[in-house]
Amino acid sequence: MKTIILMRHSKTEPTNNNTIDFDRKLTQNGIQDAKKMGKYLANKVKPDVMLVSSAQRTRQTWSNIHECWGNIPTKFDSNLYLASSEFIWNQIQNLDSLLDTVLILGHNPGISEVINRIPKFRIDILPTSGVVCIEFNTDTFQNIPKCEAELGFFSHPSILD
Repeated sequence: MKTIILMRHSKTEPTNNNTIDFDRKLTQNGIQDAKKMGKYLANKVKPDVMLVSSAQRTRQTWSNIHECWGNIPTKFDSNLYLASSEFIWNQIQNLDSLLDTVLILGHNPGISEVINRIPKFRIDILPTSGVVCIEFNTDTFQNIPKCEAELGFFSHPSILD
């Protein structure tokens, strides 16, 4: 069994002329939502590795969910910043088969589009702090495009309120 957890960063400050998009920070509500989702996720699953966009908002989201699990190997990747679904999908398929569960923390539209690539799954837009866990009946991440997929769980902060 291989498990993919796809998560969108938490709520950020609005875009303005003084801040580069890559450097936007979480709002206070975004920080609270990330902590809430961290507690939720810690009761559901523990990833073997986390792949995280190196943008400020994903790093902040990571720091608030990561503390709920403790020390999980994490790779910060600037290529995940606004990555296409194709890029994310390739990252998933190239994961080591010794891993069973990966969490990818990134941005829309790429994260939502990855979900929509999987038969039986459709989502318009994954909300901020939203998370989808999909389980595949396979021994290798390379095989997931050919495998049956099952929804492990879907959540976001509004559902948990």
